[in-house]
Amino acid sequence: MINVALIGCGNWGKNYLRNLSELPGARLVACCDKKESRLRQIRERYPFIRVTRDYNEIASNPKIDAVVIATPPGTHHQIARACLLRGKHVLVEKPFTLSPGDAEDLVTLSRKTGKVLMVGHIMNYHPAVRQIKEYLRAGELGQVYYIHSNRTSLGVVRNDVSVLWDKAPHDVAILLYLLEDEPTHVAAVGQAFTNPTLEDVIFLSLRFRDNVIANIHVSWINPRKESTTAIVGRKKMLVFNDVEAVEKLRIYNNGVGCRDAREGNNIFTLSGLFPVSAIRGLKGQPVPREAVAAVPAGPLAPGGSAPAGSDPVAGCGTASPNGDGSHLNGDYENGNGSSDAALCNYGDVYIPKIKMVEPLRNQCLHFLECIREGKKPLTDGESGLAVVRVLDRAEESLRSNGEYVPVYEGDYVFSAGRRGNFMAKARSLWRGLKLEKIF
Repeated sequence: MINVALIGCGNWGKNYLRNLSELPGARLVACCDKKESRLRQIRERYPFIRVTRDYNEIASNPKIDAVVIATPPGTHHQIARACLLRGKHVLVEKPFTLSPGDAEDLVTLSRKTGKVLMVGHIMNYHPAVRQIKEYLRAGELGQVYYIHSNRTSLGVVRNDVSVLWDKAPHDVAILLYLLEDEPTHVAAVGQAFTNPTLEDVIFLSLRFRDNVIANIHVSWINPRKESTTAIVGRKKMLVFNDVEAVEKLRIYNNGVGCRDAREGNNIFTLSGLFPVSAIRGLKGQPVPREAVAAVPAGPLAPGGSAPAGSDPVAGCGTASPNGDGSHLNGDYENGNGSSDAALCNYGDVYIPKIKMVEPLRNQCLHFLECIREGKKPLTDGESGLAVVRVLDRAEESLRSNGEYVPVYEGDYVFSAGRRGNFMAKARSLWRGLKLEKIF
């Protein structure tokens, strides 16, 4: 039996309290919080749990094997350090720390003490994210083109860290987990409205190797609660929507390539895709009009307009102009007599059945498993450090008017000139950026 203590019993800490008090193989023996009102509630509901307002009592208690830290971000390093030094296994809630230096210190200390150090990147324990990981490993989506994430809500607005450190750790951790890589460059723009020193909205752009790009939008002053991740691949696409109660993951059997319209040569080979006609459903039965309203009906005239008198729904099952179920969207002159056009394949939407288990429960069980079996956590200190490093560089970009900055010193930085806003720089990427070497 592993004796566990919880430090921090606030809004998120109470979820740890619930899980840790119910997990097999663990005994929650102590809780710590600065607010006496919270401790009073714990005494009433869990009379067998010892409570204290001093985390040092927990750190120095030899009967406690492991500690979960769910305190404000600015206290993570200090408390985790004290617990590691006294021989405790430690699970730290995100963000791991507020600086790469503090994160490196904890990673080094964990190695010296031989104790498990784990970071609470809860989304990496979400069954849907695990399923996405399997799809990517199997090559189901083909080459990944780009990823886009939204994480927004109306509140809770924090007064100790910006929305970058509050919400973006989730999405950065997901990206690093799915792509098994760290970005080479980061850019960020944002704005503070409720507090002049803390951003309420952030737009984050990350560039990975192999030309993969990712964009993250986080805000806590948005009218809609959103938690979505869209991944666009050469063969298929998917959308993960964690706000959905049941259908959290949708796989779109769509692909995008490029074809020289004059010569009919594929620049990208498209395989494993359903033709447009497949969207009509089984045995040629049409699906509801709204489900295919955006699907082009047949040959597109130059400029992308549909043929006169055509019905984009009624004609969705007709043969495609390319003879392979694809449609050329638009006509773009290159100035050399050739015409390149996007080659889009439209297919079925598949909703996989996912057995849902609370991600926080999965995370806590994994922490206990790593302690018992001496395993390296999925979200260990080093992975937490990688996330903190990205967020730290995003902070630098924020202070540099949205400039792309390298994640590691010595890498190339992207430059579209020192003037202009972030969107102007993004548009200039398509016109050809110059590269500067940082010496």
